[in-house]
Amino acid sequence: MEKQVADEKLAAVVIIPAGYSQAALSGTLRQAQGGIPIRLTVFVDASTAFGTAIESDILTSVNQLTNAVRTAQIVSQASGNPATFDSALTQALGAWQNPPIRIA
Repeated sequence: MEKQVADEKLAAVVIIPAGYSQAALSGTLRQAQGGIPIRLTVFVDASTAFGTAIESDILTSVNQLTNAVRTAQIVSQASGNPATFDSALTQALGAWQNPPIRIA
């Protein structure tokens, strides 16, 4: 896949390892067994403006997800009700789609 990006047959490749979703929702981004960090593998041609933009978009999305999970965990812990996690996560993710403040 990396060669396909280098040959400009693909704009980018993102490899999501097994267990990533579960680790992201736990807020740790570590494997359950052994605590090894779980990371996305991203192949882009960072020497081009397009590749740099794709890489930036991917990192932004990962950071938004991580922050939304942290927010949901805080809300869930503060309320003392673990059942609030899902709705808090949905609201936090929605806030990224429609931010209350925009820079023009």
